[in-house]
Amino acid sequence: EDIEKYLSSLKGKLKNTTVLKDYILLQSVFTALQKDRLIKENVFINVEKPKSEDFSIDETNIYDFNDFQKLREVLYGTQIEVPVFLAITLGLRRSEIVGLKWKNVFFDKNYIFIKNAIVVIKGDLIEKSTKTKKSIRKLEISPFVKELLLKEYNKQRELSLKTNISLKYVVSDYTTGKVMSPDY
Repeated sequence: EDIEKYLSSLKGKLKNTTVLKDYILLQSVFTALQKDRLIKENVFINVEKPKSEDFSIDETNIYDFNDFQKLREVLYGTQIEVPVFLAITLGLRRSEIVGLKWKNVFFDKNYIFIKNAIVVIKGDLIEKSTKTKKSIRKLEISPFVKELLLKEYNKQRELSLKTNISLKYVVSDYTTGKVMSPDY
């Protein structure tokens, strides 16, 4: 009963996913306590799992064509132009965007291949496979994205020739050639 009151007190204060994570954590703690015989009975068995609320879309926050055009104007030529439009047009995760390598961009066939991600673990940037096996995918790129990527590729190639720095990631630090953090 106290556990249910605690979980109920979190609703409205925290996101539903956070409340659900608390539930899962408490459930595993009580299961471990019973397994280690530190408690006789797992009182958590009778605690009802919090229900996730239905996902609703706030239609006032959806970009229309004019909003998209304004964003293009504001971001044009900036270092975040490519990552932002990869996220918007292809629905990529931040870790997938910074993990995208030029060798996985196929301009001639109009697609990119998503198979790498960059994550931050204890302050270090680590390259790994995507979040799930289903996340490994081939995505068609629109003429807009292709033009954006070609512009970035040519910019990086020119920079690489001048500085002798190899830029293998689509989103690279121009001064070092290293991959960018997904949190930049």
